[in-house]
Amino acid sequence: MKPSRDDKRQGHANWLQSLSEARNQTRNALMQASVDVSDPERVLWPTVPREAMTREHEAVARLQATLLDYVEHLEPYAPRCGQLWVEDIVPPYEFDSGETLPVVLSEIERWADKRVAVEERTPSQLNPRARSTEEKRVHLPARYARETFRQANKCIERLQLGVEIENRTAGKEMIRKHDPGIQHGDE
Repeated sequence: MKPSRDDKRQGHANWLQSLSEARNQTRNALMQASVDVSDPERVLWPTVPREAMTREHEAVARLQATLLDYVEHLEPYAPRCGQLWVEDIVPPYEFDSGETLPVVLSEIERWADKRVAVEERTPSQLNPRARSTEEKRVHLPARYARETFRQANKCIERLQLGVEIENRTAGKEMIRKHDPGIQHGDE
C-alpha cells in the first residue's frame, strides 16, 4: 500500500524535527567545545574508555558525534546541495604517515571511529632513545567542525529549509511574541 499524502507530510515533518534537533545539538556541542577545548586544531586523542576521558576529550567526541548525525540527516538531499556537498571545507588533514582525511560533507563519515598508530619517544634511564607505538583516536578538530557546521547550514539554506527549521527550534510563544503573523495551525 502506498503511503498517503498525509503520511508523507507527517514523515517530512518528523524528518524536519529530527534535523532541527540534530542542528541544535551540534550548535550546543560547538558552544561547549569553545569553552572546554584548549586547542581547536588538535586531532589525536588517547584511546581510552569514555569514563576515563578528560572533559576536553569528551567535548570533542560529543562535537564529532553530533556533527556526524547532523550531516547524516542531509545526506538524502546531497544532490540538491550541489557543490556544497563535495567541495573541500578546509584542506584535507595530513597525518605524519602521509595519509590524509578529507574535510568535506560527502566524506565526513571517514572521521568516525578512525584510529592511527603514533610512534612516540619514550625515554627511560636504560634507553634514552626508546620509542613506542601507541594507538590514538582521531577526532575532527573543533575548528574544522565549526567550518563543517557552517557548510551544512549553507546546504540547508540551498534546500530552502532554514525557515522551517528555525521555526521548529523556537517555542510557539516566542514565535508569536516576535512575529504574531506566523501561524502554524497547531493550536
